[in-house]
Amino acid sequence: AFAAYGLKVGNINYDTTSKVMWGEYRTWNHLEDYGEEVSYIAIDFGYSKDKRNDKKQIKIGLGTTNGIVTDAKVLSGNTDDKTYNKENLEDLDRLLKTMKVDRDDFYYIADSALFSATNIEKANQNGIQFITRMPDNTKLARQLLATALPEEAQLVEIENARGTAVSYELIETEVLYNEYQCKAAVVYSHALKETKQKSTNKKVGKEQQKVTRSIKKYKKRTFKCRPDAEKEIELLHKKLGSKLKFHELEFEINELKIRRPGRPSKNPEDDIARIEFQLVVTVVLNEDNVAEELRKQCTFILCSNDLALSGAKMLREYKTQSDVEKRFRNLKSPKYMNSVFLKTPKRVEAVIYLLLIGLMLLTIAEMVVREGLKRTNDLVYGIERRKQKRPTLTSILQIMERIQVVTYSENGKPRRIVRSIDESCLKIISFLGFTVSDFAWEEDGFDSS
Repeated sequence: AFAAYGLKVGNINYDTTSKVMWGEYRTWNHLEDYGEEVSYIAIDFGYSKDKRNDKKQIKIGLGTTNGIVTDAKVLSGNTDDKTYNKENLEDLDRLLKTMKVDRDDFYYIADSALFSATNIEKANQNGIQFITRMPDNTKLARQLLATALPEEAQLVEIENARGTAVSYELIETEVLYNEYQCKAAVVYSHALKETKQKSTNKKVGKEQQKVTRSIKKYKKRTFKCRPDAEKEIELLHKKLGSKLKFHELEFEINELKIRRPGRPSKNPEDDIARIEFQLVVTVVLNEDNVAEELRKQCTFILCSNDLALSGAKMLREYKTQSDVEKRFRNLKSPKYMNSVFLKTPKRVEAVIYLLLIGLMLLTIAEMVVREGLKRTNDLVYGIERRKQKRPTLTSILQIMERIQVVTYSENGKPRRIVRSIDESCLKIISFLGFTVSDFAWEEDGFDSS
């Protein structure tokens, strides 16, 4: 198909998703009852991206280039993403040779699951350049995030799917991770600010509620002497104050004069039975810490083993990772793949591979139709006569469903004719290199009535 339509493999974006399986499948552990190793997947428990840890699952790995599915695997439910990326780096050599891809211009793009010393070593051994995101919980990432971007940071604008320019600021640096030299780009996203502001405010609110509950008891509690109150302040600093991220505690010791019971005397000093001390604790918001947290939340780190790669190009290439996420939405749509009613893992694996082959073909069709409409400066009409210059995979299928084909038997001979087809369908068929007669048997042709 790539050869037929003149398409080329550029970079490949990789990611995985999970599919919940509702049946009571056995956990094979890749061994049959008779002890021989089996070659099919295990429907098993694992990290569920569907948030259903109570169900067994399978996993699906996809690789896309410019939105076209070029690589796909059905995986056991307990396969983790780090293992998937490691196996991909081993298998990629065959794919690159088959598709005649120039390794010098090729990048393997994946999320933070790719970032590990084992995977970096494997990529270097196989001569594969990668682009990935550095996990925020690594020591190296924490060090890079701790430094604010300088004023001379590079400004990069990238157009999103809606055609809106999104601004980023970044700095480039070379880093050493487990003896492997890498190129890193520390990127600040202005588009994330609004979203991360909400999540940061939520964290601030939770911390405030927690600390307010902890100091509530001091409204009624008193101390016999000032040293006891001062000792309590030290204890609060140690147990509570040191753990606060967005707030600080301020303390004040108030002297309380406790009157004796009975009628007041003429001398007020004689009415004082004892003196007690009350600790007043005030929670103060540290706005600098909140702003710093927001900055870190809007900042992410990209990494590559290509030391000559610029930070701007690294960012532009990594932002194409959303292409593979779109294919997951296609794949998991109930219109494409709903519940799977199959008994054995072997059959499940087989039918998922058939669906993946279908998805590969459909993504190629989407690309070819879009390129054709762009080349001819034309459009098609989707549902409700909506004008579309870049129809999605789903829209193309909906348009093609308008074709009416009649199949019947005449004198014991099966016949098939196309009864109805509109202009948008004809455009799509033309771009894909088909003719109307391809939808009917050759001896019947096309009934224009």
